[in-house]
Amino acid sequence: MATAIAPRSSKQGAATQEITRSTQHAAQSTKNVADNITGVKAGADAAAVAADGCETRLRDGWKRRAQQLGSQVTQFSGENRAA
Repeated sequence: MATAIAPRSSKQGAATQEITRSTQHAAQSTKNVADNITGVKAGADAAAVAADGCETRLRDGWKRRAQQLGSQVTQFSGENRAA
């Protein structure tokens, strides 16, 4: 009977080791995915900040240009009235 139990016990031990290895691999893979998601989020956040900065600079630039053009039109109109 002991000879019949030993191979089964050995197989059970091997199966338990494989389950442990698979569980550890799944845990590491899950951590890797979580780390990748964190990295993607950080990249997306940085891109959003950069886009906001570009939008602000563009808006401010167009506002200044519109003011300059408005001043030039006013100056041009005044010069034409005087002439």
